[in-house]
Amino acid sequence: SVRYGLSVMALDKQAPPAQFTPERIRDQRVADFLPRVELRISPEFDAAGAKLRLASRLEVQCKDGRVLGDETLYRKGSVEDPVSPAELEDKFRNLAVPVIGKAKAEACIERIQTLENKAKVGNPLDL
Repeated sequence: SVRYGLSVMALDKQAPPAQFTPERIRDQRVADFLPRVELRISPEFDAAGAKLRLASRLEVQCKDGRVLGDETLYRKGSVEDPVSPAELEDKFRNLAVPVIGKAKAEACIERIQTLENKAKVGNPLDL
């Protein structure tokens, strides 16, 4: 759920696939944090239609009473907020290393980076 994902991000500053294992989902720290997360629909974003359908606004109420906030109008990877090559490689590593290992993941990245120089492409995962 969105509440779970936000809770994990607040607690661990990241939400890679490892945060979505059955063990992590049952983690008491996450369960204790979940009630602190509240979701609301933004009439402002809804009024903009499909253009802002994935927009979000985050507000955090601090223990000292301060309210901190941020807004994201476009999803990462959209035309409005493109992903850099380094960000794409990092995401690939986060997803691939647990499955195929670091060496194969790095070899795959190297192979994909040089595809345009190859006469025959083949399968980048055939390493």
